[in-house]
Amino acid sequence: MTRNSPSAGHAGAGILHRLAAQLGILATLGGIPYALYALAGNPLPDHIPSWSQLGELLTTRDDGGLFLTAIAWAGWIGWTSFALPLLVEIVCHVFRWRPPRLLGLAWQQRRAAALVAAALSIGAAPAVASAAAVTMPAAPPGIAATAYGQEGIALTATHTVTSGADANQRPAADSRATYVVARGDWLYYIAERTLGDGDRYVDIAKLNPEMKKADPRFPDHIVPGQRLRLPADTDDRGSRRHATGTIRKPSKPPATEEAPVPESTPGRVAPATPPPPSSDPTPEASTPPTATPDSTSTTPTAAAEEDPPDADTDDSDFDAVLPISAALATAGLLAALLLIRLTQRRRRQRQHRRPGRRIPTPHPVTERQVRAAAQPVDVNRLDHALRALATGLRDHDPADLPDLAAAWLSAGEVHLMLAHANTSAPPPFQTDSTAMSWMLPATATLPDVDDTLAPLPVLVTVASRPGGDHLLIDLERTGLLAISGDTERAADLIRYIAAELATNQWSDDAEVVLVGFEPVDAENLITIGGNRITAATSTAEAIERARRRVAANAKAMTDSGITSTLAGRIGDIVADAWMPHVLLIADGADAEEQLTTLETELRLAGRCGVAVAAVTDTTTTWQVGVNNEGSLAIDWLSITNTTATRLPRDQLARLAPVMRAARAAAPTADEQVPAAPEPDPWAEGTDAHGHLLDDSDAPARDQDEQLEENGERDDPVAGHPTTDERVQEGLPAVPETDRTPVSAQAGTTATQPVDIQALAPISEAARARTTTPASRRELHDPTLDEDVDAWYRPDPYRPRIAILGPVEVEAAGEPPDERIRFYSELVVYLAQRGRAGATGDQIDDAIWPDRGVNARSRRVAISKVRRWLGENADGVQWLPPNAGPDRLYRLTPGVLLDWQLFRRLRARGEARGEAGADDLRRALELVRGEPLAGAELPYSSGYRNPYTWLPGSDVQPHNLASAIVDTAHQLVNLYLRVGDTSGARWAVERAWLADPARSDDHPWLDAMRVAHADNRSAELRALLDDLVRTREVEVPEDLSPDTYAALRELVGNLLRVG
Repeated sequence: MTRNSPSAGHAGAGILHRLAAQLGILATLGGIPYALYALAGNPLPDHIPSWSQLGELLTTRDDGGLFLTAIAWAGWIGWTSFALPLLVEIVCHVFRWRPPRLLGLAWQQRRAAALVAAALSIGAAPAVASAAAVTMPAAPPGIAATAYGQEGIALTATHTVTSGADANQRPAADSRATYVVARGDWLYYIAERTLGDGDRYVDIAKLNPEMKKADPRFPDHIVPGQRLRLPADTDDRGSRRHATGTIRKPSKPPATEEAPVPESTPGRVAPATPPPPSSDPTPEASTPPTATPDSTSTTPTAAAEEDPPDADTDDSDFDAVLPISAALATAGLLAALLLIRLTQRRRRQRQHRRPGRRIPTPHPVTERQVRAAAQPVDVNRLDHALRALATGLRDHDPADLPDLAAAWLSAGEVHLMLAHANTSAPPPFQTDSTAMSWMLPATATLPDVDDTLAPLPVLVTVASRPGGDHLLIDLERTGLLAISGDTERAADLIRYIAAELATNQWSDDAEVVLVGFEPVDAENLITIGGNRITAATSTAEAIERARRRVAANAKAMTDSGITSTLAGRIGDIVADAWMPHVLLIADGADAEEQLTTLETELRLAGRCGVAVAAVTDTTTTWQVGVNNEGSLAIDWLSITNTTATRLPRDQLARLAPVMRAARAAAPTADEQVPAAPEPDPWAEGTDAHGHLLDDSDAPARDQDEQLEENGERDDPVAGHPTTDERVQEGLPAVPETDRTPVSAQAGTTATQPVDIQALAPISEAARARTTTPASRRELHDPTLDEDVDAWYRPDPYRPRIAILGPVEVEAAGEPPDERIRFYSELVVYLAQRGRAGATGDQIDDAIWPDRGVNARSRRVAISKVRRWLGENADGVQWLPPNAGPDRLYRLTPGVLLDWQLFRRLRARGEARGEAGADDLRRALELVRGEPLAGAELPYSSGYRNPYTWLPGSDVQPHNLASAIVDTAHQLVNLYLRVGDTSGARWAVERAWLADPARSDDHPWLDAMRVAHADNRSAELRALLDDLVRTREVEVPEDLSPDTYAALRELVGNLLRVG
């Protein structure tokens, strides 16, 4: 053990602090009552005195006995007033209950909570290294600092944090077994597991001297993903608590496999608790991304397909972290916020979607980048933590409220950094030994906070890394934050701040004023932020407006009797007055004197609901500096060389059109559904949703497909509007000529059967194409009934892939013993590619976008999926090797995909006309819930996000839901024609099963038509009220024009009554 390591000293101090807390609890619960009993005796009398005895006691001259009894009772009462809250806190901590508020004992309960939190957080001895947290270093006077950065960062307390990549440096060809550190591992228990003696952790440390060079805290501190060489007598005795990592036996790598090269780039934010690091990519020289049929290769295809020797275990970089160089890599929180906003806007668009059409995804490449970088777990955790903090502080005295200045998120933990010491952290927050930081453990359960105002609405990220570490500064506390340094990087930072403030969830509302920004940047930021952002034309006028707001808010606080807007928000005191006003100045060079005056007024007013951030060289109290490499320095947090968040102008320009398209209203809110991409006979004459097209308007397969058949195109579905070729060029997913709205659609209502074909406008080019006559369409799918039967009566050989609900994969082979979600995603990706298949590079780009995953890891994944899917009755693998000339991975025909069965049933049902109701019903019976429900939920903070490839694909969930809604609408029409209202109700319920948010208006109208047909006026009225309430509008007139027009014809009398 290295006794002189900085962390050893801190760990020792922490142990003494915790032991002191435990002794304090023992003394309180045992020592004090023993002393009181010994000195004052039992406070309870041996019998209940009568009224005459009490009178005599009070009227008789006191000889000192009554006084001593009163003192004894006071001692016992004082002890009880603290012991009771202490016992309550202990029990609640043990059972993870939320402690009840004890009336009249708030002061004692807060002290008891702090004492219990300190005592129950007893950890390992200094010899036991933890991979779960980073010790917070001491800060200079006035503010608490956090260990946030990487090797070489200058911190006051000499703490450094080393990236997992740096710490992994080791000889490439080492014959020793290695141990891959997992989150929560301690070196003591690793030694106990591998060597049988925890004290032999020293032997492991001696074998890894480079770890000590990279991080002086080693061996007292280890990081998830580090690879530790183990002694020769290592014997795995089984996983156990704090030793759950993976032991890798030595194996000779393939000749074509390069040893992983650790990443060591100065100026990058290093993880506090990073996930397992990924190896650098190994180029597949023998695997061209898109090989044509006549291309040749000197490398045998079997060599590329050979499974690695350790295919069962080599999956360490399946969850590889996004590299810092990737698009939006330092904008993880912003990316998650944009996705939330995008989802909300698309739900509104679906209210305006016309039957037979779909919501467009015009920029799928950009959206995939956003999804790859997003860290929604951290966004949700931060928002919930801040609102839970406000709830916990409601009963605190205003003087006990914390002076919060910054926050740090790492691996689900939330650290709140204070400007002044405060021990009154409400549970489940914990106070550190210096009382300068409150920490929320990653495993802590938080209460419901639906009605709680956000206490820190202008907390904004200034540094971030893809591994899940984020540093945020409270602009309201700093008043004026000056950003200096490299002009371009400073502009990137304030651009990011503007975008995050415009979209963050931990603000109920905000007014963000931009000044000094380039006009195009301001326009794009307004597109992203909507009505939260406005642009000012004059810096001087914007500053004067901010000064007036400071003065007004300061007076309002005085009149309300509060000392800060934080107290007003927590106590809900005139809370609407404290919505923040934020001024962002992109160029403050000409306003130095005004900024100095404004800073003085902000400092005097305190936390007042006004915040300013400016790119300026003006010397201020609160400053951050960023150099030309993006390294951020914050002196008052003792942080240097951490990577600043940034939103470059070109990335902002790509994000704005995505948000603009999602905000578009009818009729441009929807687009034509493109032709079915499959070359199979059953898909001929149908669109990608299974809708049957007329001979005159089928955009089925165009000249691109003819080129493909002649071998002149690399990708069999390259002509499909959702492929990357169009979007890479900035073109919409569907040509503008195919998206022309039809004026006749506006007159369609739900009071009559809707002809879906009339709702899908077709371009003139499409009308010239030739499709199969309607009379022959049923002959195109002779195996449909057999395949549907195989779905419900599982064939022992045929895999079943279900995406019309939560993703499920059933196959006859050996399923993976872990990471089922990951392997299921790979199966779904290949299934939706169909006969087009995918190259190794395409799989890498889809599953691990921008991560440069090692080709070996992909081969391991493919190998496991191949074993899982098994073979068909003829012994052919369902996922054969990519041994063909095109080097494509593709599933063997015969795999059952419920989405494909749905489209086939719908197409046949439409072709049968009135007799097709049974087929449409069978299609809807395949629906189990919202398509791909939960598939996009992240694994955890900092790890690879699943299903980032969905935008632009043929299985984008909201498009699948639209197809289900349209099919249910068709079935409602057929059922109502024959008076089957029960069947029509069932169809509406299936639509809502796929659309639980009820975003689409069509099922609402269908439900009202059914109620109208049954003469149920009360139900009709209730449905109308529910629709108005769900859409959050005041009156039905505020609904979409088409919906209101349909309502007027259907329930005009109810609208007039309303």
